[in-house]
Order: sequence, then structure tokens, then C-alpha cells
Amino acid sequence: MNTLMELLQNRGRFIGEITDGVDVKKKILHLLAISVGSFAVYGFIMGMTNSFLQSLSSMVKLPLLYLATTLICFPTFFIFYSLFGSKTTFSKSMAYMLTAICVMGIILLAFAPVTLFFLLTSKNYTFFKLLNVLFFSVSGIVGVTFFYKMIVSVDLKEAAANSPGDGSVMSSGADFVAAQGTLPGATDKFQGNRNALPQGAWTDKFYDMGGSRNPNYGHGARNRILFFWLVLYAFVGTQLAWTLRPFFGAPGMPFEIVRKLGGNFYVDVFKSLTHLFQ
Repeated sequence: MNTLMELLQNRGRFIGEITDGVDVKKKILHLLAISVGSFAVYGFIMGMTNSFLQSLSSMVKLPLLYLATTLICFPTFFIFYSLFGSKTTFSKSMAYMLTAICVMGIILLAFAPVTLFFLLTSKNYTFFKLLNVLFFSVSGIVGVTFFYKMIVSVDLKEAAANSPGDGSVMSSGADFVAAQGTLPGATDKFQGNRNALPQGAWTDKFYDMGGSRNPNYGHGARNRILFFWLVLYAFVGTQLAWTLRPFFGAPGMPFEIVRKLGGNFYVDVFKSLTHLFQ
């Protein structure tokens, strides 16, 4: 409960504690529990359109959807982000990601009474399905935006914390090489050829680009990687959701744990919109 209230009212402090390494593993467990609980409650309500068995199935499949998508996409995020200079540890990165997933779950939980209301008062299955698509879209957009801003903020904080004592930050590996000492007669951008560079400077420049000494190295690249990774996460999530369907189950249809593969999520939403406005 404390973690839930922290996320609702003191997200900045909560994220700051993760950045500072305060009880990170404990926070991961709490975030997992809140996420699974939130998605399970909403999944149970979704499945009530069909049967009690569908409710139980969706209660299990909805948390599985988000956690499986995270497990599939997390290695890509961590490896590429680290490759371009991030010093964030594996456990902290996972905690940040689970924080965003938890925010999505809490937003869906907030929509749960509205979903239940329309379930009980409306018999239009297509409308109910599109209403849920809207709620999932809102929670996803809020969660993704939250994650993007959180990672960018943490990135800048770590860069500031690891910057040189005089407040200056080397902007590239070339600055690091130049800082080793200007070489007389140099004409190229690295102040001389590799044979004339101080011992170890060339290898640092070639392999590391100054990243181990320059906390600001790769910041722009990491932002671009983060953006494209979020797009990848959305595509993986929607495809996995389509694979695990049904989550609703049309009234009168027999209960199924999963359906045969065929079609895709976007075509189905388009068909539902067309049917709704006919």
C-alpha cells in the first residue's frame, strides 16, 4: 500500500530512491504485486462479457500480457541503452520499467468501475470492446509518456552526478583525446595520429568514444533509442495481445483460452469501428 501511495502522490521521490539505490529489489517485488493485482482485477471484469471461465482466463492473461511484453523487450532496451553510454544497473532499469507498467495498471484500475458500469448497462458488445480499446490506449499513452520522461530525467541526473568537478562535460571522445594534451603540429580533429597520441588514448577513443569518462556521451542517441524502443514495445504488445485473445469473449460464443492465429489487432479494431457506425 505504501508503494501504491508513493506512485500516486510522490512519484518523484519514489523514482529518486530507485536512482539512489534505496531498496531497489524490494521495490521491484512491490511493483510486480501492484501490477499483477491491477491487471488481474481489470481482466476479470473484461471477461464477464462471456462467462465466469472467461473472467478467470482474462484475469490471468492480462497480467501475463504486460509482463511477457516487458520480458521480451527489456533486453533490447538495456543492451542498447548501455551500449550508448548509460551506467544504469540492470536492477534499476527493471525497476524503472516496472514503475511505468505499474502506472498503466493503476490507470486501468481507475477505469474499472466505468468498465463495469457499461458492462451492466449496455448490451452492445462492439461498443464495449472499443471502449476498452480506448481505456487501454489512454493507459498506454500515459505510461509510455511517463516512462520516457522518467528515463530522460534519470539520464540527465546521472550525467550531472558523474560530470567533472569543475562542472564541465566533455561532449565527445575527441574532447577526451584533446584533454590528454595538444600535440604539436597536429592538423586533424584528434590532434595528431594514433602513433603520436598518449598511451591508451587511441584505444579509449576508438572503443569507448570517451563514454567511460564522459557521462554525457550518447545522450542524444539514447533518447532516439528510447523513442524507437517504445514504438517496438507497442507493436510487440499489440501482437502478443492478439495472440493471447480472447480477453472479452463475445456473448454466446463458447469459452476459449486462446484462438487460432489469423488477422491482426489493427484490422479487427477497424472492422469494429465500421460495424459500430453502420
